[in-house]
Amino acid sequence: MSVSLRPARPAFAPDVEQRVAQLAEHGVDTVRVMLPDLNGVPRGKLITLDELPAACRAGLTFSLAALTDGLRGHSLSGPSSPRGRGHPDVIAFPDLPTLRRVPWDSRLAWCLLDLAGAASPRQALRDAIDRATRLGLQPVVGPELEFYVLDADLGAPRPHGGVPGLAYGTAADGDVLVAEMLRAARELELRVHGASHEFGRSQYEINLHHGPALDAADRAFLFKVMVKELATRHGAAATFVGKPFADDAGSGLHLHLSLVDADGGNVLHEASASDGLAGPAHALVGGLLEHAPALTALLAPTINAYKRFAPDAMVPLAINWGLDNRTCWLRVPLTRGAATRVELRAGDAAAHPHLALAAALHAGLDGLERGLEPPTPVHGDVSLPGTALGAPLPRDLDAALHALHVDATLVAALGEDLVADFTAMKQLELERFRAHVTDWEHAEYLRAL
Repeated sequence: MSVSLRPARPAFAPDVEQRVAQLAEHGVDTVRVMLPDLNGVPRGKLITLDELPAACRAGLTFSLAALTDGLRGHSLSGPSSPRGRGHPDVIAFPDLPTLRRVPWDSRLAWCLLDLAGAASPRQALRDAIDRATRLGLQPVVGPELEFYVLDADLGAPRPHGGVPGLAYGTAADGDVLVAEMLRAARELELRVHGASHEFGRSQYEINLHHGPALDAADRAFLFKVMVKELATRHGAAATFVGKPFADDAGSGLHLHLSLVDADGGNVLHEASASDGLAGPAHALVGGLLEHAPALTALLAPTINAYKRFAPDAMVPLAINWGLDNRTCWLRVPLTRGAATRVELRAGDAAAHPHLALAAALHAGLDGLERGLEPPTPVHGDVSLPGTALGAPLPRDLDAALHALHVDATLVAALGEDLVADFTAMKQLELERFRAHVTDWEHAEYLRAL
């Protein structure tokens, strides 16, 4: 990951001393500063609260390699990689608007970081937002995230009613743990709607309120960190893996996206149009559909994610769009006016909120800039065998990474360095998977052959 001279943002927060004093009054003495790596996993360090002003002024040293270390700590090799360059440091600055107290630890606060002069997922999203701003637009995003609550040993999902002190059942029943997540999310100012018990055993969905794109992605990232940490504190575990069990439902990340002008007006709505959609809405859809194969690498960034793409599973099977049709790759919900939006339904819950949203924004904005027109929307259930209308999606991570590699427009928009590092990290993941002997192979071959 090469280093440029791009300045850090923000370099200094003038009200940092006031914020430190306010936190100190509430008993906070430690800050966890962090940022998402290329997998969306939090990386960072702990500092004392009284060090925060100095960190805002001069920054903190941060290992660049931490962004590209795989999920099992496998560093990228090669002369251009952080490892090949001797694991250099970059400077990271706390982004003070993201500073918040942690409700389950009265002495701890969280704060996100920006890297100075280095490509990063948050910077990729900032760049996409800047592109929209140059068009006189601001993207507004509402994320929806599904996850499973598991036994602490990551075994089978907890059966409904099977754990003392936890109430499982319908969405109305709720769960002691999930209720605590909602309360904690409110105190963390993550702005959540509420929780639903989903189709899977011990699977839940918690929706976040819509908001400015960077804020929405930050809240989605922190929400995932919160869910996993609170599950651990309850002697359980939580996972955002897209298809953790072959015989149960998959977990997704749905992104609701709209665009507003300088006056806050939704530019996707047109009351006089037969479908209620303005020209920018069609162009946005056109861009998203055109770049859908490449987007898949970031919406479904794991080997496991492609096991979700199965018939009759409420997961899109082809590149298409529809009006209020949840079986499509892209859905335009029924509401119009200020709530007019598009919903990307192909995202895996393990997707990186910042990278997925940055890529989606660049794809949609490319459609706006070029005035693309989408094909005719599809109708009916297109999730059943033989009904998938539209070009096929990449069938696995290898194919999706290739689609990203050949989409020169999206690569240039996201940044060649960032895409190269993401791709190299995922290729290493693929190589390790191909070399791994699975339980299925044991069951299938050991006795018979």
